[in-house]
Amino acid sequence: MALPTPIRRLPAILLALSATAAWALDCPARIRMAYMDAPAEPFFLGRGTVGEPPGLFVDWALQALAATGCNSRVELARLPVARLDKALSEGDLDIVLGVASTSEREQTQAFPGRHGKRLLYVARADIALYTALGDRLVWSGQTRELKGYKVGVARAQMPANLAASQGWALELAPDNASNFRKLESGRVQVLLETSILADPYFQAHPLPGIRKLNPPLATLEYYAPASRSFQRDFPAFTEQFWLQLCRQSRTVLRELPACNAG
Repeated sequence: MALPTPIRRLPAILLALSATAAWALDCPARIRMAYMDAPAEPFFLGRGTVGEPPGLFVDWALQALAATGCNSRVELARLPVARLDKALSEGDLDIVLGVASTSEREQTQAFPGRHGKRLLYVARADIALYTALGDRLVWSGQTRELKGYKVGVARAQMPANLAASQGWALELAPDNASNFRKLESGRVQVLLETSILADPYFQAHPLPGIRKLNPPLATLEYYAPASRSFQRDFPAFTEQFWLQLCRQSRTVLRELPACNAG
């Protein structure tokens, strides 16, 4: 599939650290990398195009690439989530940043080792409900407790799929920032959001009565999966990139467990 233009090409010097690294033997000449086109602060900044600064996740990825010792040319693009999945699954992208692991994605995309062998996720977040009703809304994890409420959720993201499976009345927003504003304006009284985005937002923009409801509906781990063809062609590089990306994330997300290389 044709990817959108412009694609941001990064100077190779930003990614060079040591050409003598053992795993540099299978360095790719080019890496087609992409991430979602909607903002998800502070991880992805701006909308639609690769901007400056691009956000934490992109910074971590570039630092991780430098740490591999590879002198690869990186092409960055932004796409809607559904197109990211399709392009990666079909081998039209090499790496996608900030994607949650799901059983469906693991059937067509390459993720770090699973089943407790590694702790190489880059971020971890609860999918949780937020309300500005304070203690007036009772939640113990039962779907029926939200009967009569409209739940705000960002479309084309994992919380939207989860909310739809609950049978709730939904108010769809184009992105997370718009979803937050709907709660602030009173258009909805309940949101379903990822905690890694919602918690810092509501700390920076306090809202009277705001409360995160427990228990969460799910907990997700976020990675930078590769296409299966890319992992097959550059297995050592891909493993090192995943390890270095995990280590970069821990410089900020220090509450997460140490990266376990197996």
